[in-house]
Parts: sequence; structure tokens; C-alpha cells
Amino acid sequence: MARLLFSGSDAANRTYIQSVSCNIGRTSITEQPSPATFSCEIGQDIETNTYFDGIQLGEVVEWYLDDPASGADVRVFYGEVTDISIRLDQWGQGNGIRTYTVTAVGMSGALNRQLTNSNGYPKQYSGDRIYTILANAEWQGYSYDVTYIDGTNVYEIVAKNDGYVSSLEFAQSAANSAMGCLYEDHKNGWMVYDTYIGRKSNPTITLTISDILASSFSVTQSATDVANRTSVTYGTGASSTIYNNTASQAIYGIKEGVKDTALHNLTDANSIAQILLASRNTPEFNLTSITIDTAAISDSLRQELLNVHVGTQISVTDLPTSELVTFEGFVEGYSWSSSREHDQITMTLSNYGNNYPYTLWNELNGTDTWQTYATSTTKWSDII
Repeated sequence: MARLLFSGSDAANRTYIQSVSCNIGRTSITEQPSPATFSCEIGQDIETNTYFDGIQLGEVVEWYLDDPASGADVRVFYGEVTDISIRLDQWGQGNGIRTYTVTAVGMSGALNRQLTNSNGYPKQYSGDRIYTILANAEWQGYSYDVTYIDGTNVYEIVAKNDGYVSSLEFAQSAANSAMGCLYEDHKNGWMVYDTYIGRKSNPTITLTISDILASSFSVTQSATDVANRTSVTYGTGASSTIYNNTASQAIYGIKEGVKDTALHNLTDANSIAQILLASRNTPEFNLTSITIDTAAISDSLRQELLNVHVGTQISVTDLPTSELVTFEGFVEGYSWSSSREHDQITMTLSNYGNNYPYTLWNELNGTDTWQTYATSTTKWSDII
């Protein structure tokens, strides 16, 4: 661990930090990321017999880890203190050690507490909706940076007139409807919106099996991941579009997947329903989670992991399982944990095929034809 700051003051200078951890992102591509969480235990500095006093609710927390490749520190959490608790350790006759547990929440936590008047929001593209919501919100007295809200015009969201609603839920509804992802970037202190198409351009981290802790390695396949009848709601939610894969249903039975959206157009709902059907009609083996101890990897890989974010692409080509030899996917969530001189990152992953069952036209070479590209469920309306 490099530095732990409370309102700019370095706690490591005056205290014994027993453990630090944070959780960022989401556990599944079917949901939007929740506000990040942070926790640390701070005890007594044995040498000076002092404590890091004066931590207040609402203070800004910044946690940095060292990057040996650049010689700099990289911020991996940025948020505000929400809870402080104190316990007594080794206590007797009025003497012992007080241990403080400090809990914090990421920058989108404030959005969850703020309300936005939804009345008058017109039909608009998902990125435009999210941009407007965040442009009118504040955190710690500062406006949210909307530089990295992707405004690519793909899916249109219905007009809204439901009065005051949670700003975070309002923005997440637009992101979820368009299959995008709204997440926190703790390195820079930004909220970022990746569209469905934009995620494909995110950087890739390439791993070998020797980089991954064997105890964390698990390849899984589950019937609950199968959806061979997909239903997508649109408009006010009273209408839906449904697609079926009868070949899959003959093998696994009818397994329905329902996605509730605030999409305005039937054509958009059709596109998403077909994408979901193509990506989920057959069960696949997936690498769902991995853990890496940064003490056992190269400085260059540690640098890449310190810059990981929701949507970073992950590639592993030498898996020791016949069921899944090569994995291509995305980081959906991650957690850092530190004790003295020991940092680990655990990443929750999604399979690339669960995100993109089709190849986009801009990835095809000049010799490809419709026949070589199409699948049994592909329709012209899928092409975006």
C-alpha cells in the first residue's frame, strides 16, 4: 500500500493500518454497477502511541497503490466516509488498543441520495440522457465531470415525467436500457458511460495462467445462464417484443430471459432481444473470476492492473482446462485488498460472446459476405 489519505492527510504517517480493501463495479452484465465500497482498519501506532484522530463523516478518502514501473502512485479508490466504528482490542484495566473501522462509498453514492426532477425530459439517446442528469448533479461541492459520457447515438430512451427520482437510478435506467455501462473511474475521479459499441475499443490486458492464483481459478457452466426465449419491454413498459430459438428449446426446454427497458423504439427492442437470444441460447463454459497477487507478477503487468476499470478487456490463452482453453472477456467488477507489503486484485469477468454474439460490420474484411457472417438468428436489424 502506498498512501491512504483522509481529506488530503496521509494516515500512514501516524497510524498502524491493519487492512484496506475496496469493491468496484458489478457482479453481472445484467445489472449496472453499484456505488463502490471501501473499508479499512486503523489501529494504534505502537512506536508513537498515537492514533489518527479526527476522521469525520463526509471526508474524502483517497487510496493509492505504488506503481514500480513508473515510480508513481495510482489512485484505486476515491469516495467519502459514511461510517466510523471503534472496537477495543487487548483491553484490560483501562489499557489496550482502539481499532477504528472506516467505511466509505464511491462518488456515485451521492447520486443515489440526490433527486432529479424527471418531468420534461424528452425522448433522447441514452448518452444524452445520462449527460444531462450528471451535468446537473454535485458531489463534495464539485460538479461531476461529464467528459467521458459517450454520446454515440444508438438507442433512444422514452420521455420521462415521473417527478423526482434518484439521480443514479435515473441515469442507470438509461444505461441499462441501451446495454451500456455507467461506472466510476477512481483513478481520475470521473463517471464514465460506455455504450454497447464503445466497450469494444477498451484496452486489453493479456494474462497467462501463471499470473493467476490457482486457488481462485474456476471454470463454470450453468443452465441458469441459458435464455432461448427473450422478451424485451419498451415504451412505457406495457409493450414487449419476443424472440425464440426453437432448436435450443428442444434441448433445454423453454428458458425465458426478460429485460425491462425504457427504450422508445420497437426496432431498438427487437435488436436487443435478438442480441440477447444469440448470446444466451447455448450454455458456455466461462471464467467468471480470477485473483492476482501483485507480488508475484512483473512490474509492467502490475501497472496495467492498477489502471484496470469496468470494461477493461481480458485475454487468457493458456488455460489448463479442456473445457475452456482460451478466454476473451471483460472486467465487470474488481476488488483490491492490501495488508502490509501485500496487494491482491480479484476481478469478476464476463465472456466476450455474452456481450457481442455478432461481429460488427466495421470489423469485417473486404472478402466477407453475408453468408459467411450470418448466424441462424441474425437479421438485418441486428447490424448497428
